[in-house]
Amino acid sequence: MAYISLGPLVPPAFLQNENTANLILKATKKMNVDDPAIFILWNATGFNDTPLANCRNGVPGQTQGAVVNYILGSGGRDFNGLNTLFLFRNNLAITRCQYGFPLWYEIFHVYF
Repeated sequence: MAYISLGPLVPPAFLQNENTANLILKATKKMNVDDPAIFILWNATGFNDTPLANCRNGVPGQTQGAVVNYILGSGGRDFNGLNTLFLFRNNLAITRCQYGFPLWYEIFHVYF
């Protein structure tokens, strides 16, 4: 006889933030079931780690604004204007966006 322990599921760390969870819940109420989205948890320290402010590793052009503009130009809609949750009209749009991110941008986690 096999025994399977079903402990409580723990959401990813970024979903444990109440503001983030509320934002995502609010967005899901306004989205269609199949609408894809990208959530970005910005590391402000990574963009301010040199004397050249707001540039990743001090490289001009490597800014949060550059990433946001890329996503918006790829068909993403900035939900609530917070530059963290971007909604897309279909899977093709989000796929093109994800595979065209600037090469300097680092993506660490993908949740489905």
